[in-house]
Amino acid sequence: MASPLTHIVDASALIAYFKEEPGHEKFRDLLADEQNVLAIHATNLCEVYYGYLRADGPDKAEDAWQKAIQILGVIETGNLQG
Repeated sequence: MASPLTHIVDASALIAYFKEEPGHEKFRDLLADEQNVLAIHATNLCEVYYGYLRADGPDKAEDAWQKAIQILGVIETGNLQG
């Protein structure tokens, strides 16, 4: 059985982490703690993708998507278990 979620990630936090913007260290520390189980809602993941698509193009958007699903669980509508 999967561990319960400890944190739900917002799009802006994930973008800050990927782009090493101010505050990204807090997110990095959350990821480093093995007791934490982080997930992002599918809608917020789409927001990350779209933000990268607009600012950096489709290749960077796809890279961000792939990185996100490697490090986070994805919550779909009605699925709060991650």
